[in-house]
Amino acid sequence: MSKFEYWFDLSSNRFTRAIPTQLGRFTKLTHTFELNNNQICGEVPTEVQALSNNVNNYWQVTTGNDIGTDCPSLPTQPPTMVPETSSPTLGPTATVVPTLAPTYCGPGFFEDYDSDGTGRGCVLCPMGKSNGLQSAPICTVCGAGKIAAQEGSVSCELCPG
Repeated sequence: MSKFEYWFDLSSNRFTRAIPTQLGRFTKLTHTFELNNNQICGEVPTEVQALSNNVNNYWQVTTGNDIGTDCPSLPTQPPTMVPETSSPTLGPTATVVPTLAPTYCGPGFFEDYDSDGTGRGCVLCPMGKSNGLQSAPICTVCGAGKIAAQEGSVSCELCPG
């Protein structure tokens, strides 16, 4: 993350938790840092705020967010895994964890929505993809030479051999 220099834009993505302090590791970023128009709560971490001194254009963090308000607490019990389908399939299937809105999915999951924007719940990242963030809208495809060998991976590992 320390080599990232240009254009970080996660605006309008339905993020609902506090800004991770790890984003402050973009120490070489000089252009575009946008987190606007989500539902981000809590305070802007000092590590992230310090980046505003280097970003010359398009610093938008607080606009359209709930910065300064307390974030809702996370559920105290982990959700129960329920398969999306009971019929056998030829390939990996996503596992959906039904939840009531608002949904706060942990690492290894992504937030799933119907076409009308209604939250369907937390879905495990499929094999070959990972997510290490809280309340992510997607899982990321593993890069060349890396693999996520099981559902719900929080990171991609180097391929064996």
